[in-house]
Amino acid sequence: MPVNTKPTVRLTPQRQWVFDCIRQQPHHLDADSIYHLAKDAGHTISLATIYRSLAYLKDCGLIEEHKLGKDHSHFEPAETRPHYHFTCQQCGRVIEFELPAVQREVQKLAGKEGHSVTSIQLLVNGICHDCKFKNR
Repeated sequence: MPVNTKPTVRLTPQRQWVFDCIRQQPHHLDADSIYHLAKDAGHTISLATIYRSLAYLKDCGLIEEHKLGKDHSHFEPAETRPHYHFTCQQCGRVIEFELPAVQREVQKLAGKEGHSVTSIQLLVNGICHDCKFKNR
């Protein structure tokens, strides 16, 4: 008899709200941002519950955690398409971009060395166009 090793995902109303919040926002959110969005929407959810929900959603593979050049994490829905992040060092804005050449080169190198790549993380830091323009 086969053993089911995939855990059942149980989304409490709080976890569902956190997950929906992450999916519906056009930008990457940290726990504090999610907490303030909840308060603004009239939800009574603690910051501790948000942190626990984020950990659970991450463990279930529904969201991804990214350390984007700051001392805290940002979250986004788990995606199957490879993409990367540019973080502005002045305003903190995170811009997603795709770079298929990186994926191809890493896979080529991995194949040559006999490795199997499960994920690629590329973090690019700099100054975004808007901040660069403001500094002139």
